[in-house]
Amino acid sequence: MKSTRIGVYASDSEANSNFGVLDGVLEDGAEVVEFHFDPENLEHNLELKVDIDVMTFVAFNTVVSGTPVPVGVLSSQALDVQNIDPDSIKLSISGVEVNKQRCADRTFDINRDGLADLLCIFRPNEPFPAGVQTATVTGQMLSGLSVSGQDEVRVLSIRRFWR
Repeated sequence: MKSTRIGVYASDSEANSNFGVLDGVLEDGAEVVEFHFDPENLEHNLELKVDIDVMTFVAFNTVVSGTPVPVGVLSSQALDVQNIDPDSIKLSISGVEVNKQRCADRTFDINRDGLADLLCIFRPNEPFPAGVQTATVTGQMLSGLSVSGQDEVRVLSIRRFWR
């Protein structure tokens, strides 16, 4: 009896590494291949890149340090944000983690592309460093696959001029 090994592979976005994602064996005469996927055996962490929009509905990504930060997680043809676990979403700005206040119960079309986007509001516990910073959103799909996205923001610091 002859058998054929079949593999399905993925690579990172720069095609530097190949990941053996699915592996199966086709026995002679069989018409169906059964694949087995075990994320615990992956040598690399797979992560789906997602587009985000910090300071959603505002033309400029300017954040006032210490104030609430709205963040839109944007759907694409490859990603439906309704498949992201909203409880898993986290935001950090230049390494400062920001507490999530909540994600909206319904979706919005934030970038007007006809796709449903997710809106979350974050409330910082501590000030961010002033200047141009990187905002990073991380989370997980309901399937367990990690997602992440980045956006550049300008952080303004408010100083008290009175006592």
